[in-house]
Amino acid sequence: MTGGALVIALPEAFVRVTVDREGPAGSAWLSALPATLREMAERWECTPDGEPMYGGVGIVVPVLRERTGPAVLKVSFPHPENRFEPDALSAWGGRGAVLLHERDDDRFAMLLERAHPTTLAQSAQGDEVAAIAGSVSTRLAVPAPAGLPRLQDRAAGGKSNYARTHGTSPTPCRPGRCGPRRRRCASSRTTSRTPSSTAT
Repeated sequence: MTGGALVIALPEAFVRVTVDREGPAGSAWLSALPATLREMAERWECTPDGEPMYGGVGIVVPVLRERTGPAVLKVSFPHPENRFEPDALSAWGGRGAVLLHERDDDRFAMLLERAHPTTLAQSAQGDEVAAIAGSVSTRLAVPAPAGLPRLQDRAAGGKSNYARTHGTSPTPCRPGRCGPRRRRCASSRTTSRTPSSTAT
């Protein structure tokens, strides 16, 4: 790796949340995480460029790479729900989402274009927010790559789980009559009409 070595002190709150959620598996993953970050940074020729950030399931380290400029190195906990994120980013190709520069699926690691920290709510107001959000959603509505799970399949599985738990299937609602059952019947309305496209 060019420049300074990547030395990461994991944020205490991130460590605590991960261990509370994942137990021993989370502790083992956290123990190996600094070495994983160093390995990925060396392989992808990155140098550190700021303090690490984190979300619910992963850590994000600002880095610089001569070939791509400002970027972030993201490593996520190896949960099945995180497996398809690089596939979606690859399908979008930087249109409406950050650009995927590199990926290591075995380590759930990605090198991503660095996004500006300003949010849409901070930079626009009123109808402009809706217009921008609609434009981004349109860009993201691309054919889903082969092999990705489909929402209609997951919704069908959710209906089956609901039936096993409650002894009955979710009840489709009629316009204006859902009331407190709105969440319960939502999957019945969407299962058969979901297109095979990626979603945020």
